[in-house]
Amino acid sequence: MDSPAPHPLQGRFNNATDKRVRRYIAENCRILAVVGLHPNTFKPHTGTKTSVLFVQKWNEDPQAGPLCPRSEDYNIFFATQKLASKDNSGDKIYLTKPVVSVFEEDATGGKHTLVKYDREDFLKKYGSLKAATIYEFQEGGKRVRMSLERIEELYGDLKNVDKSLNMVMPLESKALVHDTHGHWVVQHDLFNHDGLTQDGIAEAFAEFAKKERLSFFV
Repeated sequence: MDSPAPHPLQGRFNNATDKRVRRYIAENCRILAVVGLHPNTFKPHTGTKTSVLFVQKWNEDPQAGPLCPRSEDYNIFFATQKLASKDNSGDKIYLTKPVVSVFEEDATGGKHTLVKYDREDFLKKYGSLKAATIYEFQEGGKRVRMSLERIEELYGDLKNVDKSLNMVMPLESKALVHDTHGHWVVQHDLFNHDGLTQDGIAEAFAEFAKKERLSFFV
């Protein structure tokens, strides 16, 4: 996402033949923002670069709606969507998060169950992938179960351990992110989606509107 800065407009925003359209808009409205969308936004139908124009009608009558006193000189918010919501084929790109699946023993040390953790939660519990990677090997005629982390502490290296009988290691993968309604979240940088994505263009515009003291944000 760009901070307010000059931005190349598309179509009617910069065609020489559409000067009358731009003049009409400027005479009747305050241009609030110009937001350039990612080229893949309307794929597979078209890859045409598109910008969205946000305006507020000039108005000095409090009875007519939000005030927007006419001005000849004012700031305009410009931003460009950087994070694509669709791939080049027009398929949606969904937000994912890293997860780790690990087999855990029950309280009796018998049954193993595959448990899936968000990567951060996994690291909080185990500390590392090595700590959750379990090897079974022979030592003194007995079968020993030990984490790779512990083996390295005691033996220096896995090759120094007798023949390995079995290995159970965590599996790193990615999982789709769901919002509070259970829907998959499409990746984008337009706005913060339920706190699952970072602040985006919408939040930046809100700060701009407050700074400019636009009537609908005051």
